[in-house]
Amino acid sequence: MILMMWQCRFIIIESPRPIPMYIRNINPTFGAEGDTVNIVGEKFSTNPLDNNVTFDGIKATVLEALSYRLKVIVPQGARIGMVIVKTPRETATSNFTVTYPLNENLAITSFEPKIVRPGDTLTVNGQNFSTRKDIPNTLTVGGYSVQIIEESANQLKAVISTRDMPGKVGVFWGNYYVFAEGELTIIK
Repeated sequence: MILMMWQCRFIIIESPRPIPMYIRNINPTFGAEGDTVNIVGEKFSTNPLDNNVTFDGIKATVLEALSYRLKVIVPQGARIGMVIVKTPRETATSNFTVTYPLNENLAITSFEPKIVRPGDTLTVNGQNFSTRKDIPNTLTVGGYSVQIIEESANQLKAVISTRDMPGKVGVFWGNYYVFAEGELTIIK
C-alpha cells in the first residue's frame, strides 16, 4: 500500500495484488501413460526441479519448464483425476484423463441428448460397459468425470452438473476406454 499526502489530504493507493499461479489448460486433455503433455498457465518455476507435478497423486517427470508452460510425461499408474503443480511458493490444480489401450469390444453407439443444461440426464448407449463392482465404469465429458446414476452393460446415465464441461464423451473401465463420435454441448 502506498500512502501519499496532497494538500493535507491522504490518498491511499492500493498496490495491485499479485496474480497467483494457475493452470489455464492441459494439451491434450487426455493421454496414455508415457505420453508427453503441455501444462499451460502462469507463474510456473523456470527450474524443472522446482515444479512438483502429480497426476492423480503420482509424480510426473518435468522435461521442460517455462514460466507459462511445463512439458511433462504422464506417469505410470495415473488415472482420471487431478493434476497438481506445486512450486516452493504456490499450488495450482486441473483435471486430466489418462487413457488406456482400446478394448475392441467396448463401444459407444450413441449419446443423447447432444445439447444439455445442468440438471439434464445424459444417456450413453453402447456395448461391453463394465458390470463389475470392483472395476467400475467412469464416464467423462470434456475430460472430466461425471457422476453415473444408472448403469448396465449397454447403457450409462448421468446427471449433468453446473461444474461439468462440454466436449468428448468417453467411457473407461479397467484398462480400457472408448470415445463417442461428436461432442456434447452444455448450455449454462
